[in-house]
Amino acid sequence: MCFETARSLRRETHRQPAHLFVSATEAPHRRNMEEPLSGLPKSELVKKLHEFNGAPVEALQNDELSDLMLPTIRADFELCETYEYHPEPPLECSMIIYGGLEDYEVEAERLAA
Repeated sequence: MCFETARSLRRETHRQPAHLFVSATEAPHRRNMEEPLSGLPKSELVKKLHEFNGAPVEALQNDELSDLMLPTIRADFELCETYEYHPEPPLECSMIIYGGLEDYEVEAERLAA
């Protein structure tokens, strides 16, 4: 989202951020589409989140809390699943891209791109 927000600012105001911080995702032009998760039934989505270490087990096992969290998580997944990259000139601002040493979903090469 921050990448597209920066590009939108550049298009609309001819200004862009001085610096951009992103994390845990590959370069927009090299996205690797995984299986869609936003439409999974609750039990399967909770199972996937557990596999990803995406939420504390206690939160996933608490129906009231998971019912509160899951709509936002689904929307986040849907946003990622439906994103379409459109080429534009590169941003001129500097960037820092964070990736976890044990994040095997997004390799360093995909972050660096």
